[in-house]
Amino acid sequence: MPSDLSPTTCYSWGQASTLVIERRRPRLGEGMFRYYLDPEDFVRKQRVCEQALEIAAATLSRITTHAKV
Repeated sequence: MPSDLSPTTCYSWGQASTLVIERRRPRLGEGMFRYYLDPEDFVRKQRVCEQALEIAAATLSRITTHAKV
């Protein structure tokens, strides 16, 4: 592992590795899952990300099309 990376490099500050080490289950609504109140939240957030990617792709397409003119 590169010296600048550690288990606490991610946004959850090591919470995921601590859960694994301590053999604890993640709890929705707590810690790094505080914005996930039920399993459907994962699906909703994935849809939002997919929509954002579509918007970004369309925007990039328009920018590159205008840049070629």
